[in-house]
Amino acid sequence: MTIDWRQSSWLEPSDALNDAQRARHEAALRVLDAYRLSGTPFLLFLRTFKIRQLYCQASEGGEGGDGILLEVHLQRELAQLGANIVRMQNLGSHEGSAARAVDDFNEAPGLVMRHETWRDAVKELIASAELIVSEVQFLTPGVVDELRACRDAEKVGQTVLILPSPPFEFARNKDEIADFPRVIYQHDMNWARPSDSFVFRDLMVRIGRIAMLNDAERALLPVSYDGVAEGMLELAKRYAKKGALGATVFYGNRAALARRAKKDYAEAINDELAVAQLCEQAGDPKLALALVYLAEDSVSAERDQLDGGAASLMDRTREYRSKLLAEIFEGLMSVEKAEELGKFANSQAAFALARDDKRAFAQCHAWMSVAACLMENYELALELASLAISLARACNDVFLEAFASVYLGMAYVGLDQGRKAEEAFLNAVKLLPRDGYGRIHAVAMLNLALTLEQLHPPSAELVAVFQSAKTMAKEMGYSDILETADAGIERLKSRLG
Repeated sequence: MTIDWRQSSWLEPSDALNDAQRARHEAALRVLDAYRLSGTPFLLFLRTFKIRQLYCQASEGGEGGDGILLEVHLQRELAQLGANIVRMQNLGSHEGSAARAVDDFNEAPGLVMRHETWRDAVKELIASAELIVSEVQFLTPGVVDELRACRDAEKVGQTVLILPSPPFEFARNKDEIADFPRVIYQHDMNWARPSDSFVFRDLMVRIGRIAMLNDAERALLPVSYDGVAEGMLELAKRYAKKGALGATVFYGNRAALARRAKKDYAEAINDELAVAQLCEQAGDPKLALALVYLAEDSVSAERDQLDGGAASLMDRTREYRSKLLAEIFEGLMSVEKAEELGKFANSQAAFALARDDKRAFAQCHAWMSVAACLMENYELALELASLAISLARACNDVFLEAFASVYLGMAYVGLDQGRKAEEAFLNAVKLLPRDGYGRIHAVAMLNLALTLEQLHPPSAELVAVFQSAKTMAKEMGYSDILETADAGIERLKSRLG
């Protein structure tokens, strides 16, 4: 900044101010003089234009102290680092009575701007500041203009935005703050010492270092983002445990933004997947699925920045997506929800096709066959299961082939084609793994037993098939399969005498 602010037409004449206003105005001019003459860095505290929040300032003995404005706290912290702070005073009828009243006990240096030209002045200040802070109580036109100026000056990474705490979350999902990584709710900061909150910490260290460097060295000191992504993820985990998934995603997105600002694209995608897992664990697999799609899109968009790791990240993303799909599909697996299951599987098949994900495409067709069986549309179930088997074989997915074979068999049963049903169930049982039983193992074995009972005379071998189904069901706690297997065993025993 080469401008001499004392000669600027942006400022109100000092003779229009009272003594307290003039003192704060003069202090702010001295801050800007120090920057112009010796490069002393400063923090710019932007106006809220509305109400303010007081923070608890801890005393030297660790006890809670009186409430304090954030800029006053920052002024005291910066003084110890050899840096300064500047803000704008809230004067005039356009500021509102609450904002003007705050200035009566605000000791931080504050310029008094002419209302007609303050935006130009703020742009100049933003371009020169090493750290910018805004308590975004409301997205007023003035605040939006200030945020836009931060973007234009490429100061997004040096800007900390503080939002009102829930339930007052009006700004959380607004486009105006979407690309700012350092955004935090008021109550998530370190209230005893706000400047030690993770959104501030690396920037406070940086501004202190800048205060000790010469001009040439200052230009080589990048923003580190140290601890920002980690802090965001910790808050995301905390909110996930509370079931507050909006805040979980909010902080998770900021973690990924901070990683990308550091050019760490792989970790950004890992953070996106981690937040998806938090949402799944909190009981919302559909939200998790939407986040996984975004992570998959990130892999595609940032392939060139992933240093050869795109393939493994894509595999991991798709594997997790398949797991979530199975979880959601299973939750819809009932006669009452069969139509919803079919529509959802069909829509997911379209997504899989668009992404050239053959395995997911096969998985969705297998589940569409499940829905068709539940709705007793056996012709359609036969067609879909056959296609799913063909697709599963093409991508060498043995488990998926076995799963689809079970519902191929059920379709044949519904069409009174017992021999073909027997063949399909036998194929499923052969293909399913021998360890790590799941419900599909017991379903396949039970349906094989029931089909064999219809086609063959009673035998000890047939009793053994029912017994296998019973054993699986008992081990896994599936009472419905257990009861049906038990009844089959009793029927056969009575017929065998």
